[in-house]
Amino acid sequence: MKALLIFIKNPIEGKVKTRLAASIGNKKALEIYLKLQDHTRKISQKYDIDRLLFYSDYIDNNDLWPNEKFQKKLQNQTNDLGFKMYEAFLMALQENYQKLFIIGSDC
Repeated sequence: MKALLIFIKNPIEGKVKTRLAASIGNKKALEIYLKLQDHTRKISQKYDIDRLLFYSDYIDNNDLWPNEKFQKKLQNQTNDLGFKMYEAFLMALQENYQKLFIIGSDC
C-alpha cells in the first residue's frame, strides 16, 4: 500500500507564508497560500494513492479537502517540522503503508 502524506497549515491570515507576508502583507500571502493549496488538492486527487492530510492546528471537516478522498489527521504539536514529519511517517507505517511520499501543500 502507498500513501501520500500532505502537510498543510490551516489557512489563517498572519500564520501562512509569513516570510512572503513581510513584503506583500498577510492578506496577499493568504491568497497565494490558498491558490497553492488548491493546486496541491487538485493534483493529488489525480493519483491512485491513499492521501493522508495533516493539519497544523485543527482538523477541518468542512473545508475544500473532500473527506471521502483525504484521511484527515493532526500534525504533532511541536515546533519541530522534522519531528512532525517523523511522527506522521510512524503513524502511516503503523497503518501498514509500505511506500510513503510527503509534500507540503504549498510546494
